[in-house]
Amino acid sequence: MANFKYSALADWLREQIASGRFASGDRLPTEQELGHRFDLSRDTVRKGLAAMEEEGLIYKVRGSGTFVREAAQTPQASNSRRVGVMMNDVDNYIFPTIVRGISGVLDEAGYTLSIQITSNQISKERAILEDFASGDYAGLIIEPTRAALPPVNYDMYERLSQIKPAVLIHAKIPTLPLTSVTMGDERAGYKLTSWLLSQGLRNVCIFCKFDEQTGTQRYLGYAHAYQDAGLPIPDGNIFWVPGDRMLEPFDEPVLPHVLEAITCCEAVICHDDRLALKVRRFMSAHDIPAKLVCGFDNSDLAREYHIPSASHPKEKLGEEAARRLLEKIKNPGADLSYDFDPEINLNGYDN
Repeated sequence: MANFKYSALADWLREQIASGRFASGDRLPTEQELGHRFDLSRDTVRKGLAAMEEEGLIYKVRGSGTFVREAAQTPQASNSRRVGVMMNDVDNYIFPTIVRGISGVLDEAGYTLSIQITSNQISKERAILEDFASGDYAGLIIEPTRAALPPVNYDMYERLSQIKPAVLIHAKIPTLPLTSVTMGDERAGYKLTSWLLSQGLRNVCIFCKFDEQTGTQRYLGYAHAYQDAGLPIPDGNIFWVPGDRMLEPFDEPVLPHVLEAITCCEAVICHDDRLALKVRRFMSAHDIPAKLVCGFDNSDLAREYHIPSASHPKEKLGEEAARRLLEKIKNPGADLSYDFDPEINLNGYDN
């Protein structure tokens, strides 16, 4: 029994679930009970349970234990030629370009699009997901709403993962078998921060959306760049803003701690190019000494105003999501997730 490793524990649990010994909704023995039964350390038990959780067979409830998930179904093929697309917004920033990429690939394959917008509202997201679940759709491309917050509509995503081929963009749900396509946000934050540090700048502020995975992942890249450079993370320079009020920190009157940070820092990383431009204009209006302001997305704004910016693939992201959905329609069980590797575009900046 000493050689009974975590993979063997996972195999045993699979057999118990397949045989019905542990049915959907049943609570599994505790980590301590499993460790005692098979003479395993708690760390080994946790590795076995983690493997099962990644497969979507079990889930944990804090303070209650680990439970058997409802048996997964394989999404069924459909004769429909319609694809549902859910986006948070379709303003004139980068979203129309993403939709153009999706449309180009799916039009060529003979599919039509049904585009629905959540306006970043959880209740609208749920209504759209319910329509997707009950409607005649061959597949789905979904931008989750407020994806960095606790997943209120997790049950709908779980249901869709079982009945419809689906691809997420700009976010991931690691506990569900849903393909995702992202711009590589953590890598983007890391590269942008590392470049600033390489310029000798140490006091760098960052403004991120707290309710979107794009924001939390960019922050993670920022923090890791400081750590890898052997520098302390400047906690006082980290600012979190809600996605639908991202520009508010620089609306008058500006909070004193924001003004102090912007005045004292050597560089500013903004969640996107729109905020970067607003920060630059704010500094100019308040006679704050010029400093390096960076953004994300490498939009037309970044190129017009010479803002260093991490690239967003835009149309290519839409195309990639559409191609992977077409593959999911043919092979629903395939995991085709993909993260782009962003570049830093200086856009005429000269140090």
